[in-house]
Amino acid sequence: MIYLAAPYSGMEELSFEVSCMVAAFLMKTGKIVYSPVVYGHTLASKYDLPTDNEFWLTQDLDMLCRCDELYVITLEGWDKSSGVAAEIDEALMMGMPVSFIDPKPFIENIMEGDRHDR
Repeated sequence: MIYLAAPYSGMEELSFEVSCMVAAFLMKTGKIVYSPVVYGHTLASKYDLPTDNEFWLTQDLDMLCRCDELYVITLEGWDKSSGVAAEIDEALMMGMPVSFIDPKPFIENIMEGDRHDR
């Protein structure tokens, strides 16, 4: 199973949209994917869950341990995100492969959709 990481704080809606698109794309290619951004964003916004990093990092790192590989969506600031850094560190400590996904084609798709909505 792929754990799909992305920076979230300060870009919540963009991170959610791109994470949804990347997860769906990977699933369409037959991959099994867990996205903490998709899962957490949906639950926190609908069910009044905490939004602090500590709460979600506890949840996320436990799920990461159940996955086989880590994919990181390299949205702007991914390399400064404490959550993404913790996920990468944990994956490397477990010997898990880490891959990086360029979000540009997915962002372009979002922007293209916005143009069609006008």
